[in-house]
Amino acid sequence: MNPQQKNHTKIDKNPNDALCQMFLKPLMKPKDGQEITPGAEFPCKKEHIIELANECSHIFASQPNIIKEIRPPVKVIGDLHGQYTDLMRFFDIWKAPNESGDIHAFDFLFLGNYVDKGQFSLEVICLLMALKLKYPKQIILLRGNHEDKNVNRYLGFGEECRKRLGEDIDDANSVFAKINECFEQMPMAAIISDKQQRIFCCHGGIGPTLQDVDSIEAIRRPFEIKLGGDQSESNQKVLDLLWSDPHEEEDVQGFKHNYHRDP
Repeated sequence: MNPQQKNHTKIDKNPNDALCQMFLKPLMKPKDGQEITPGAEFPCKKEHIIELANECSHIFASQPNIIKEIRPPVKVIGDLHGQYTDLMRFFDIWKAPNESGDIHAFDFLFLGNYVDKGQFSLEVICLLMALKLKYPKQIILLRGNHEDKNVNRYLGFGEECRKRLGEDIDDANSVFAKINECFEQMPMAAIISDKQQRIFCCHGGIGPTLQDVDSIEAIRRPFEIKLGGDQSESNQKVLDLLWSDPHEEEDVQGFKHNYHRDP
């Protein structure tokens, strides 16, 4: 399909536009953002980040577990892991989701793992939440296995919130806590569909507990992931969607630690 032929629902004026602009103005810099300095002061206030996370939580909660019938053309973006400069490079080369870019021609599907490992998790997740708030139908953010407070408090995001925002991440009203509450409302899968094919998209994969799409839709959100001991059907399905990776041997079943990737 020619991108110019895509006919999105009209993008109406967003009542949250002022809040969106607080983040889009300093963070949506496809060229200048590639030169950001590690450890730079975060340009947005904590109270505004919390407001943004709360508003996005409401949007995610209003949308289904599986975002269906995404019509091509669509740009699909995998793990970002706090690599803000990579995201800016992508938007610079392939155009950004805004009125001067190609938001009217393309949907943008992000497959999770927005935080941890990289140095700019706050820039990445706040920019993506602002885009989601401004274009709730055209920007699709799926949950990854690092959108989990029991993971991201230890692998980078928690420490970044401590150092750059000077906050106590154990405070229930902290930016760290509120963004993780937003993560727990995120959808877990999407389907890109046209007349010829349907493509199922999720962060991890399809494990043994996933037999059909309806079983994913039945998972109730907000959903807090339990990595050990919880054998409930919903928890196992979520672990399959977010954690399943291919193995070198086809007959291997169940969870196996990958020491090459994560010692």
